[in-house]
Amino acid sequence: MTEQGIFPTTLSGKSEYYNRAVPYCDTNKVRLVIDPAKIADRVLNLTDWNDVYPKSIDKNQTTKTLRDGRDDLIPLIEDGMRDIYDDIPASKLTDADRNTLNLKKRDTVKTPRPKISDTAFVKVMGKPGALMQFTCRTNNDSSRASIHPDADGIEIVYNIGGTEPVSAKECTTTITSTKAKFQLQLDNSDSGKKFYGFARWKNNTDSNKSSPWVAISGMVSA
Repeated sequence: MTEQGIFPTTLSGKSEYYNRAVPYCDTNKVRLVIDPAKIADRVLNLTDWNDVYPKSIDKNQTTKTLRDGRDDLIPLIEDGMRDIYDDIPASKLTDADRNTLNLKKRDTVKTPRPKISDTAFVKVMGKPGALMQFTCRTNNDSSRASIHPDADGIEIVYNIGGTEPVSAKECTTTITSTKAKFQLQLDNSDSGKKFYGFARWKNNTDSNKSSPWVAISGMVSA
């Protein structure tokens, strides 16, 4: 049910949308069959946003830490709201709901998606406890996490340690995600080893339309 273009592209537009959509979904969670835990998490995110965002754009208060904290909240809120919207039965949505949340009705005539020529940008970061964090973005998003509009998600193939693979075919493990920012828990025995992999935007219907593979790497932290 999720549509492209739900969220505004400017920070001020995002802030206005978050402060409209999150309370609206919280108030109407029973009628819209929204998981209370999911919307409760977004309410907490919104509280953090309303604390950090005004300071991050105030030239007398802003710091890199505030701006980074603000930018980290964007995928949390937007991916979380997409997840909520995906769960809402279409039959429950009124015109008022769609207008408030900027949810368009699906086009009943499917347009074939083109082959994805853009490679994925994937930042790989090792976190304590053998946790790997992935942040994906498209060519058009210079800072915020995002999924290519013609993709179903991101596909990553990888090996831990050993010789660096020269192609995706040499990798033994595959993971996929519909989220632009996600984590992978590895074994503690992998700590200190190198994460070698390849990533691509994935078309689940026709793999030939997926993007070219791009090499990614990182270090597994203890």
